[in-house]
Amino acid sequence: MRKIAWDASSNTARITTTAFTAPQSKRPVAGASGTAPQPASAPSVPTYGCDVKVYGGEIIRPRDFIADTVQIKSEAACQSASVVHVQATVRGVLQDVGSYPVAAGQSNSAVFNVDPCWLPGVSDLPGTEVSVQAIAEWFDQQKLQKVAKGVITLNHDLLAPRVKVVSTPARGTTVKAGDKINLKVTAQERRIRGPWQTGVKVVQVTAIPGGMVGGGWVNPSNLPKPCTEKTWEQEYGATYTVPNNPPPTIKICAIAEDYIGNESAQCGDFYANVMPPNCKLKGYAHSDLLDASPVLGAFDPASPNYNMISCNFRWTICAKSYLKTKVVKNSQGACKSFFDSEKANLPKDQFCCDCYPNCGAKPDRRRSH
Repeated sequence: MRKIAWDASSNTARITTTAFTAPQSKRPVAGASGTAPQPASAPSVPTYGCDVKVYGGEIIRPRDFIADTVQIKSEAACQSASVVHVQATVRGVLQDVGSYPVAAGQSNSAVFNVDPCWLPGVSDLPGTEVSVQAIAEWFDQQKLQKVAKGVITLNHDLLAPRVKVVSTPARGTTVKAGDKINLKVTAQERRIRGPWQTGVKVVQVTAIPGGMVGGGWVNPSNLPKPCTEKTWEQEYGATYTVPNNPPPTIKICAIAEDYIGNESAQCGDFYANVMPPNCKLKGYAHSDLLDASPVLGAFDPASPNYNMISCNFRWTICAKSYLKTKVVKNSQGACKSFFDSEKANLPKDQFCCDCYPNCGAKPDRRRSH
């Protein structure tokens, strides 16, 4: 599996020229329009009819790299006033995506950003071939002058799914044998301003020690699916039980993989309380500053966070500070039950402050001098 580092699909055609949009059975992508500057290599005006081109508008013309729309560029130079109609399809009948005018003896161009999921054939998978066509007609006679054709291929999936993990307790917490660590994992493919995606195929959690945590999630489809059928996001939950005689550091990783094999992971460390026999300074967990603060939008009646506050519970172990928050509706005593619960759940063990939170960890010889 390749390790490659790393929102909703638009259903819209942006046209960068003053354009006459043709009627359509499916919507192109909506967007800004305006007169396009003449390209440096604009076609020369022929002595008769039109010279028309159509191709991919990105840096390598036969390929489209950036989702979630295919950039189609057409340019034309015509001897008489004409209109150029641009069409596209994945499979089947060509679909009108827009048109643009060309004045007599002039050249013009237009760019259309089209969602392939709105084209006949409906596919946004890497490797999909989008057939494009530009048809030039005399403006007043609707008589065909020239047809240009091309193919644009959606480029490879080069980005692993993004992984987000919420753990209870939070990573960095000190745990003991028998404690349970609950993990909620979300794997998400990037929808826009990234490469074309194949979808989430696998989500799993691993731990050292312990190996696989739970059975993991595997997509029931052996092959990637396009557009709305694609697994853009997948959640997975798992629970890790701290084993007897745990090592000083427990590492838990959530891993997501797509259909190409691009893989990404988010890892967190938890610490076991180890009391060295020669410990000099010992301490306990104790609560620190408890307060509440308004959240963003708390004073805006139109905001979903109106009249909401953040309850902030702070505690320390051996002078190391921790913070846990909970957002609740503002009222007298709103944070009390949260604060009481967190106080009751503070670790009761004694800690060695000489080495906390890495008591018992092996020294990193790579950093020794």
